Amino acid sequence: MLNAGSNVSYLLNPKSVAVVGASPNPGQGLNALMNLEAMQYSGRVYPVNPKYQHIRGLMCYPDLRSLPEVPDCLFVALASKQALSIIEEAVGIGVRAAVLIASGFSETNEQGKQLEKNLKTLAGSAEMAVCGPNCLGFINTHGRVGLWAASMPRTLDAGTVGAVCQSGSISITLLTSGSGLSFSYLISSGNEAVVDSTQYLEFMVEDPQTKVLAAFVEGIKDLERFIRVADRALELGKPIVVLRPGRSEGARRTTLAHTGSLAGSDRVADVVFRERGIIRATDLDELVAACLLFAHVPDRAEQGGLALVAPSGGELALIHDAAEEMHVEFSPIDTATAEKLRQILPDFATIRNPLDVTATAVYSPSVYGAAVEVLARDKNIGLVAVSQDAPPGMGDVQSRRYQDIARALVDAQKRSTCPIVVFSNISGGMDTHVQSILAQGGVPLLQGMKEGLFAVGSFLRYWTLKRKGLTHRPVSYKLGAGGELARRLILSSTERTISEWKSKQILEAYGVPVVRQYLAMDEDSAVVFAEMLGYPVVMKVASPDIPHRADLGGVVLGISDEADARRAYRTIMTNVARHVPTAHVEGVLVQEMVTGGTEVIAGITRDPEFGPLVLFGLGGIFVEFLKDFTLRPVPLRPGDAMEMIREIKGYPLLAGARGRPPLDQQAIAGVLEALSKLAMDLGTELQELDINPLIVLPKGAKAADALIVRAHTTKEADDQLCETASPRQGG
Repeated sequence: MLNAGSNVSYLLNPKSVAVVGASPNPGQGLNALMNLEAMQYSGRVYPVNPKYQHIRGLMCYPDLRSLPEVPDCLFVALASKQALSIIEEAVGIGVRAAVLIASGFSETNEQGKQLEKNLKTLAGSAEMAVCGPNCLGFINTHGRVGLWAASMPRTLDAGTVGAVCQSGSISITLLTSGSGLSFSYLISSGNEAVVDSTQYLEFMVEDPQTKVLAAFVEGIKDLERFIRVADRALELGKPIVVLRPGRSEGARRTTLAHTGSLAGSDRVADVVFRERGIIRATDLDELVAACLLFAHVPDRAEQGGLALVAPSGGELALIHDAAEEMHVEFSPIDTATAEKLRQILPDFATIRNPLDVTATAVYSPSVYGAAVEVLARDKNIGLVAVSQDAPPGMGDVQSRRYQDIARALVDAQKRSTCPIVVFSNISGGMDTHVQSILAQGGVPLLQGMKEGLFAVGSFLRYWTLKRKGLTHRPVSYKLGAGGELARRLILSSTERTISEWKSKQILEAYGVPVVRQYLAMDEDSAVVFAEMLGYPVVMKVASPDIPHRADLGGVVLGISDEADARRAYRTIMTNVARHVPTAHVEGVLVQEMVTGGTEVIAGITRDPEFGPLVLFGLGGIFVEFLKDFTLRPVPLRPGDAMEMIREIKGYPLLAGARGRPPLDQQAIAGVLEALSKLAMDLGTELQELDINPLIVLPKGAKAADALIVRAHTTKEADDQLCETASPRQGG
């Protein structure tokens, strides 16, 4: 990918631009010229089109080489094949940036994909920063630059939100939403053949005019860079709000191991974003609400939780339901605050948080404002949210009454350092007079109950994490003896799926306790091993070609004597021969049968975007159907393993609910930490790893089953085995 560096500045803040394909006729070239005029761009503008001598009072040039100077940036309003020729010409004269709006690239067909590949190679050779293709361009409000292919809205205020969207339609929606959201930059990035969303965020996070970052992204191409940008944004106190599609089941991938099919990129994205302080919106309304709140309150003065005020008990009941669904909590108020509220509000008011100020306060704005101000001064409160509808269909008398309430809230905000935010319970618009009073008074106004709660919850969680600071994950360490053994066992295998027998050897090398087991090659040895272990025992086929053995009768539980053992061995071999006759069978595993514990699942999954993660959850139906599991990126930090254990909904079963003995949580944590080390050591060799089940006892835990899936083909593994073996032989 392009290391555009300072050339992104030539793209987003050019001192001179050339509009290639400019025309006096309606179209994208004309739009770009008109937008530059509307924004009063102070730089030099050069229309380029051999058909015209002048366009809109500007001299028009036949080609790039005829220009009086090399422009900082091109706006190319031509079809895909012509556009690529222009980029080639631009590289030849030293142009550093371009906006390529044409479609017909990788979003279309194989020919388009090759065209985009050529563009990437061409621009990359000159480190030209190219926006697009298949995009609308960008708007820089503070720099007064509008290389934008669509029409501009009626008003365009310079703001503090820097946004990048891969979708041009979503860019237009945000720009024209009428929500009060205003931008420092709005970038339609399109296919991102050259400059991607992360690089735009990297540029904007250092921009002094930008206080909030927003992104609509379909994928993250450079995870390490993205994480660095996120860390830098948190350091500077600039929230990142991301809208990322892919929550549906159709977006999930299918893998051999349970961990991979459970996790999916979407669940992983939630984990990674949360850890870095990135706010993830589920729709455009949530993104707008969060950006509005962060933009209005860029630096939070107060610590503490949420207080909420409403003039209706019915609305408060709905808010309680929505808050629980969205994991938004309300802080307790102290006794002094409660006493002051009793003195202010009517006798029939119930003093608690959330607070119903009753309809009486609607007719007495000073009481309404005073109650809000009292809450804002409570040491436990860091944000006061006011649920107050003011719909556009109100009559004049009602509108004037609600305007008085808005003024009282503005006055309360002026007398308090604790932020106050107003949200309506419906998203159908607001009375313009009320809206104007709040906006001029610096009180953010959000529309929609769930959207408002999402914004205030995100606000509080973000600033809590900001105060806490990032705890960076430990760097890699020297490969130990366990890692050497595990790596050679995997690389020496010719199959992509590592058998349970060999998988458990790898786990044992990392100190993971496994059930006692032997590999039987015939019926008689199976009986001998069963008697050595002591009945009851379990038998399973050992084959790298059969990852899910129970489905075809390859597992027998509760074997109680010799006759049972012989029958089980024959049954397993018969079923395998019938269902998978070509499978390579290593033998039959004879294992001790552990009773009295609780089954959990532990493993590693490698996400295509976010890399390896440790997975933990309850076993059986809890993980398969209830999706009760949690994830953390590798490597685990100190304390991560115990946090994962306590995070699942079924944690009370591990802690000893209803008289059950508590199970050994430290043993689980030890397994999770061992898996993290294993994933670090094996790197890209490891695709998936399951311990399913890991049986947890009041003292200790044992891996009863294990499956490892490699990420590489046999030939790649053989090549790497030779590479790792040669230095040792030479030494």
